[in-house]
Amino acid sequence: MNTKPTTTFNDFEDAVDFVDGLLAKQPDASESALETLVDFGKFEGMPAQIELDDDGRSARLLRAITYYSPKGLDWPVPVGAWLDGASIPRIFWTIIGGPFEGKYRNASIVHDHYCIAQTRSWRDTHLMFHDAMRCSGVGKTQATVMYYAVYRFGPRWGVAGLESLTSAADEIRDANADSFVQDAMRIVAEELGPEAASKLADAHTI
Repeated sequence: MNTKPTTTFNDFEDAVDFVDGLLAKQPDASESALETLVDFGKFEGMPAQIELDDDGRSARLLRAITYYSPKGLDWPVPVGAWLDGASIPRIFWTIIGGPFEGKYRNASIVHDHYCIAQTRSWRDTHLMFHDAMRCSGVGKTQATVMYYAVYRFGPRWGVAGLESLTSAADEIRDANADSFVQDAMRIVAEELGPEAASKLADAHTI
């Protein structure tokens, strides 16, 4: 696969649209048999039940859910948890859909809660988002690109007693459009996972 787009991107929205089109051509069914055997944990309390607030954007969780990570961490979200969808920058909703829609819904709810609570490191929280997406049936390539997007451009915070490498997230601006496309194309072409995607993002933010 050619890993270079035919044009240089100077507009971030155009870049996101290009990547969205690129991912639309990647069928989930193309995953290897070995990949489908990987353990990505499990959810408890499904289906998740939420009630939208009057603004139509934020919501409250009506029944507790928990994501059990394959890495041994439990990620409980309590009844009444407030969710604002902001853990995934809105511009990427073109790729993912709204934060409470589709295969991403359960992962987005847990990710949103922990981005608000900030009780665990931002690195662990974003990696959990990747694994929870995969647990929900999101394909490898799309989950990795979305993980890369929130890792590079999503919220970051410091947590006492945990890792301290909390450089500011990169900015969603036109100057970063081309590098976003180049990295996304590399993730697709080389079938990269979250560890490699993190290194691509770190090259821009550390």
